Amino acid sequence: MTTAAFDHLTLGAVLAHRAAADGDRPFLAYADPLEPAAARTWTYSDCAAGVAELAALLGELGVGPGDRVVLHLENAPAFVVALLAITGLGAVAVPTVAQYTADELGYVVEHSECAAVVTNLRHQGLAERVAAGASVPPPVVCGTTVTNGRRRARTTTTPLPDDPAGPPGRRTALIMYTSGTTGRPKGVMLSHAALLAAGATTRDQTALTPSDRSYCVLPLFHVNAMCFQLMPALLTGSQLVVGPVFSARAYWSVVAEHAVTVGNLTAGPLRILLAAPPGPGEREAAASMRLMMYALPLDGDEIRAVETRFGVAVSMGWGLTESAACGTRTPVHLDPRHDWQSIGTVSPGWDLRVVGDDGAEVAPGGVGELLIRGPSTMAGYFKDPAATAEVLDGGGWLRTGDLGRVDDGYVFFHDRRKDVIKVKGENVGAGEVERVLLEHPLVEECAAVGVPDPILGERLLAFVVLSAGAAVDDDALRDHCAERLASFKVPSRVVPVPEFPRTSIGKVRKAGLRDLARALA
Repeated sequence: MTTAAFDHLTLGAVLAHRAAADGDRPFLAYADPLEPAAARTWTYSDCAAGVAELAALLGELGVGPGDRVVLHLENAPAFVVALLAITGLGAVAVPTVAQYTADELGYVVEHSECAAVVTNLRHQGLAERVAAGASVPPPVVCGTTVTNGRRRARTTTTPLPDDPAGPPGRRTALIMYTSGTTGRPKGVMLSHAALLAAGATTRDQTALTPSDRSYCVLPLFHVNAMCFQLMPALLTGSQLVVGPVFSARAYWSVVAEHAVTVGNLTAGPLRILLAAPPGPGEREAAASMRLMMYALPLDGDEIRAVETRFGVAVSMGWGLTESAACGTRTPVHLDPRHDWQSIGTVSPGWDLRVVGDDGAEVAPGGVGELLIRGPSTMAGYFKDPAATAEVLDGGGWLRTGDLGRVDDGYVFFHDRRKDVIKVKGENVGAGEVERVLLEHPLVEECAAVGVPDPILGERLLAFVVLSAGAAVDDDALRDHCAERLASFKVPSRVVPVPEFPRTSIGKVRKAGLRDLARALA
């Protein structure tokens, strides 16, 4: 498969086809175990009508092709409607993490040159405060109402790398801000064709059909759920059951109620399900599910435990925001090689190389950085050509920052080359946490590290060197972070140390801090 296979398509064109061909088929179902009265199902026609209504309002505000619209919502059908309304206008959806603080959301609003913010009642106050502080305050849309009195979208000044005369599928549909090794997240630009190609990859690898029902509790503002679940459902005409969050107590009851056939979790929630005492009828509740997709490695015993206890096959996917979550997947109908740190085989239409520090390919079986190239690779980082050039070369090869090896066609993850910590499936740039801690007046130096955690994936700890004679407790420093960072980015502990271990050239030796963090965790 190549991106060219979808060059003529946009997300709006796919939705229009679905509404015309499968209008009465259920598309979105909302299942919140804590609010059963909120349950509702939308057909493809219902969704198309909601999209048209919101698109009309955004159009009245002046939103048009190339404009960026921030989408600040948690998991709900309203997220899908807003995404498709924004992109249907030729504008660019900018989904943001629902747990963002004002500082984090404000950065994205400003950096993206946001023309409007779409949110809901839960986040309305935050969105309005952030909009008011922007250099050009954007309208805030809550439901179908403009709530902050702004009636005109700003005129964006930074153009996108799109060719207005080129194929519509090549135009930017999404900018996802992802944490990296630097202090602020970078905006990953993904085209309509890239998103659809990613959806088609998962569709084909999981043999998804129109009769499938996928249960989505991972956040849709993350590339995982977006490309492993929403895009495949849209392409196949299947149903997406959306839950606001993962609930171990209610997970299998929702699966049973909606006859879910495909699940998608990260390693932490799967371990929570395994740790829970077997409930009555648990195996029967899981009977409809044929496949559990997951991200972040489980070991072989854990995988076999999931298959044995729940009677469901498992398949792990590995990728990046920059590759629209594509790269490798453990096979479903071949030997999956469920060994520790196995991330499967290279996905169809994708290429993978393993290179050393000199950029040359390593010997077979050797460990090196994983480079990938395929149809859903990003166009680049928004307004950051230097960062783009660091990870994406002229031949389309993407440097992942992950170290691994290939053994008989199967890829194995070894470590991260980049200074990124994976908490609850979310990338947390160590530099982002360090930047915030260094803003505290009593902190002279800071280093954030991650240590393995069976539920979170990695637990985030920070070490600080305080100003001479200063004293501040862990809670005060964590509160300082909580005011400026999403909750999953707040260190579980902040530990003062007299000095940092350093290399011979003076760099902080984080390996030594990780050893100390493991002893403290």
